[in-house]
Amino acid sequence: MTADDTKMALENFFFKFGERTYKKGDIVIRADDQPTGVFFLKSGHVKMSSTFKNGTETAVNIFKPGTFFPMTWLIGGIPNDYSYTAITNIKLFKAPKDEFEAFLKANPEILFDLMRRVFIGLDGMLFSLKYLLHGNSYERVAVVLYMAAKRFGSGKNRDVQISIPLTHFDVSHYAGLTRETTTIMINKLAKAKLISQKKRKITVADTEALAKVFMD
Repeated sequence: MTADDTKMALENFFFKFGERTYKKGDIVIRADDQPTGVFFLKSGHVKMSSTFKNGTETAVNIFKPGTFFPMTWLIGGIPNDYSYTAITNIKLFKAPKDEFEAFLKANPEILFDLMRRVFIGLDGMLFSLKYLLHGNSYERVAVVLYMAAKRFGSGKNRDVQISIPLTHFDVSHYAGLTRETTTIMINKLAKAKLISQKKRKITVADTEALAKVFMD
């Protein structure tokens, strides 16, 4: 089964459940609520995040079109402890868990593709975590922007525009820093001509040069 075949099979399965729309900022799943089904994202982007007792929010992942969630609940049977929020206007579909499980069992090629995606995503998260845990503020912001360029960038290496809107507040969530510190570090990266900003869109001038900030 080709990638196009997999995409078509997933769409055919989910589309029969009817399209749902959410506006930017709407919560799709609350951290204190258990999911009532599996969501397939048709368009837009969704942020998966965790909020601590002191009110600090940490972003864990961003889902883009063609992905589905929440996977830990679906595959592992783990109670949901995360919020899923639309960071753009989105369109998605929701299927009952038991029907989606039956669909995966009947289509092992799609299940294999799902696991491939999970491990690719896990590798990216571990890569980020390695540098976020030990880097200083400048390095941590560089990691976040580097990974965003890799996942959501248009272009290969130079002048890579990150397609999702990223405010300084958003970047601070992913980097685990205050917004004020994040702004200082973003301005420092811009002064070094590693990135540029225009209307909430960030462009990475050279991804390899940006990676040297935290990898050297």
